[in-house]
Amino acid sequence: MRTTRFLLSLGAALATALGTQPAAKAADISKVPTAPEIAAIKSLGWNTAAFQLGGVLRTAYKSTSGTDPAFGRWRRIQQWCAFLDQAKYTKDGTAEIPTAIVDEFMGDESLSYQLFANLRTEDDASKVLGTLAAIRQAKPEAWKVYKALAIAVAVVFDRNRPDSWPHHQVKSSAVPLESDSVTNVDRFNFWLESDTAGKLMLDIKKLEVEQIKFIVDTWISFDELRWAQKNVRFPRNDFGRAFSCINYDTPRYEEGKLSWLGESYKLVDIEKTGGICIDQAYFAWTSGKARGLPSILFVGEGNRGAHAWFGYMKSDDHWELNEGRYSYDNYATGSARDPQTGKKMTDHDLLYLASRFRNRPEYLTARFHVEMADLFKASNDLPREKAAIETAIGICPNDADAWDRRTDILKGTGAAPAQMTQHYEAAIRQFSRNADLKAEYTTKYVALLRETGQTDMADKLERSVVSANSKERTDLSLDTANRKMKELMKEGKWEEAYKQLDWAMGKLGKASSGPVFSDMLTPFVRESQKANQLELAWKALRTAGRALTLQSDDYRDEYAAMEESVKKAMKEQKKGA
Repeated sequence: MRTTRFLLSLGAALATALGTQPAAKAADISKVPTAPEIAAIKSLGWNTAAFQLGGVLRTAYKSTSGTDPAFGRWRRIQQWCAFLDQAKYTKDGTAEIPTAIVDEFMGDESLSYQLFANLRTEDDASKVLGTLAAIRQAKPEAWKVYKALAIAVAVVFDRNRPDSWPHHQVKSSAVPLESDSVTNVDRFNFWLESDTAGKLMLDIKKLEVEQIKFIVDTWISFDELRWAQKNVRFPRNDFGRAFSCINYDTPRYEEGKLSWLGESYKLVDIEKTGGICIDQAYFAWTSGKARGLPSILFVGEGNRGAHAWFGYMKSDDHWELNEGRYSYDNYATGSARDPQTGKKMTDHDLLYLASRFRNRPEYLTARFHVEMADLFKASNDLPREKAAIETAIGICPNDADAWDRRTDILKGTGAAPAQMTQHYEAAIRQFSRNADLKAEYTTKYVALLRETGQTDMADKLERSVVSANSKERTDLSLDTANRKMKELMKEGKWEEAYKQLDWAMGKLGKASSGPVFSDMLTPFVRESQKANQLELAWKALRTAGRALTLQSDDYRDEYAAMEESVKKAMKEQKKGA
């Protein structure tokens, strides 16, 4: 998962209609905008202003615009106009958000850069703006140095608490949640007071919005967080002990009681009672946040079944993502919730987001050109959209979003197979050291090869992905093999689908028995039984009995149930023959 930018350019038809009107022509973007010019733009209304400025920017854009201060300032004004339009903010202001506050925001380059770099399509512009204005008015002095904190609170808490938060193995009535009356200003104040009182391990003023999001994204009561600040005192370089300090409740696990049994899920109760992996991970995850460490909770599937662990930012340049993650279970990938969007993300996604190249000038300049590509897309100017994306890739080849955009453009224009081949091969080379991105583009290339009838080459390339990742990244190998198997099942090619499963069990079964069992064997057996392919279902079960090591009682019980079901169906088939 890569983040999706908050698109600040709007519909193509109106953009084209307004882009050449007199007010737009009056803007001289070769110079930094003056106060009268900004006032004139605002007087048009946010929607019209955004469109007209978009037209002027499109006309004046060139490959060097990304380093032009005047162009950049006009672009910021255009972004603000589009954002305020989406927030449905009236140009005359409101009682809650006076125009003076918005004028200040529009002139604040530090705020503008951090805000627009972090907004996503899933964000609620009205709520984000409301939170920023409320914090600015409630804490005018703190606002000057805690803008990143304010933005993080605004973009995380513009949505409701996710269902089954913090996880599905505890009833919500047991969780010490914050009061319904808590506001985003209250949340900001809590972290502000914690920072000024020296209760956080990191200076939150020096962190980026992307990092702070992984601190503030909790709906736990402030009292719980204060308890952790006082009682969970492990040093930053050894904070993994926050996981292992909770005694593992082996009897509870062996009895299959996977949900929390108590009436209270306070941290102190977990500390006293002990728990299973999800409770250990929750304790460490919540305590890490309370101590000011960006933290994340993961779940994954391994040889002994489902497991939970946590990760945290151990040093300024490094996330430790394996605390409580048992290596012998081969949890190749952990999944978590993105604190801003609520969508699924993996530990590998997090590592990409934390990549240091994202802080470099070339990446920031490339981002500018991608934003300009959004404007060209809005006006159906495909050649210039493509040119802007090519400029972005040329400046920062590591920008995966720009490569995705190039993919979309090529597909959208019906590029010839040879051109798509060249693109995919270039992407695979570029991301050769990033297993996820390499596998993603290889998968797209395989699909192209199949579409053009090059099935032998596609099969060979698919197998290479599985083999290349069969030790360190079995999740990628499994995804590739599973996708192929299910494609064959959908086409009714049951013998070939079985061969794919058999090959995967032989190649991946030893390292990832649990995931192979749940993701490939189980659906194959159940679907082949429905399709009356009983001999193949039985053959798959027999092979699995030899190839897979099922350490979880749940897996063994499921295997026995499938075995019994297929046996029964085969007997009934013989009776009817």
